[in-house]
Amino acid sequence: MNEKPNNRDNRFVVSICGGSGCGKSTIAKLICEGIGNEWATRIPTDYYLKPNRFSSLKEFFKHPLEYDWELIDRALLEMNGQILTTPNFDFIHFQRITVEGGRSYIMRPIVIIDAMLPYPRSHLTVFLNASDDDRRERIIERDKIWRTQVILNWEHHQITLNHLKSQNIVYDIMLDAMQPVDKSVEYVISYLRQQFLYKDVTDKNDELR
Repeated sequence: MNEKPNNRDNRFVVSICGGSGCGKSTIAKLICEGIGNEWATRIPTDYYLKPNRFSSLKEFFKHPLEYDWELIDRALLEMNGQILTTPNFDFIHFQRITVEGGRSYIMRPIVIIDAMLPYPRSHLTVFLNASDDDRRERIIERDKIWRTQVILNWEHHQITLNHLKSQNIVYDIMLDAMQPVDKSVEYVISYLRQQFLYKDVTDKNDELR
């Protein structure tokens, strides 16, 4: 059997991380639009959470969230244009229902991963910084719009954020999450273009515009 080509090596991965409510998903989606959806995709990374492995949710909430990076690694091996689906995840009981069948996305040369924790093998890591008060207010407002209750998991998210801060990670870009979102998006895209960081995964004969 022929070995599957390692498409992950020909892909540029941007990891956007930070506390809950700092706007990671919004910025990730807008970066994809700004680069061009034919070149970039966002992986809905929350669906790749590792399921609860403890005896109760109470015990689970005492520990930082974890992501199944190995499952994302496998997704990054797929060919460009391939339609993939995230796991189907139960966010109430924090259990994985199925490995596939969740949110769909199309694999592209540039992949944006937005999660509280950074993807370990990212080429560019962006941290969004915001105060606890600002993030909490955003979550409450978002819950009203989406009719969700994410704020009930606030303490768990804080445990995860504190775990992130304890890692002393050196980020490529640090952004104020409370500045206008278009300014943050423009900065990241400009950084990518100025550094020619995604030239190798686009047409090498085309100049970045």
